[in-house]
Amino acid sequence: MPIAIHAGDASDAALRKAAAGRYGPRAFRQLPEAMREKYFDADGDGAWVIKPGIKARVTSWTRTNVVRPDHIARFGLTDVIFCRNLFIYFTPATIRQVAEQFAAILSMPGFLCIGAAESLLRVTPRFDLQDIGGAYVYVKS
Repeated sequence: MPIAIHAGDASDAALRKAAAGRYGPRAFRQLPEAMREKYFDADGDGAWVIKPGIKARVTSWTRTNVVRPDHIARFGLTDVIFCRNLFIYFTPATIRQVAEQFAAILSMPGFLCIGAAESLLRVTPRFDLQDIGGAYVYVKS
């Protein structure tokens, strides 16, 4: 089955940086070297550039405001959402709203990956926290 990746951010600058796919050594401080070498190429200036085959899988780069349901709905049915360190900026009510919107577009089962400092345990019953391969992932219930 082909994999389509849709990238979204509220910041045009963040989207441009992500689309460039160029990262300094600090970005890899918690990534095993073998994974970095598998998915990135050294550019000779100490930075790493995402491999073209991986970058080609990103089918859209879209300015996205996750608080707006129409911005979330345009992604259609989704199997996995990676949303790292977003909820730390929101009120509990906004976290609940966005989590519900994510649940609405996730397939069954659908997977929501958020930052380690974030939790949905007291926010919504729409997800179950599961340990999948040593990583905690919220699974749509």
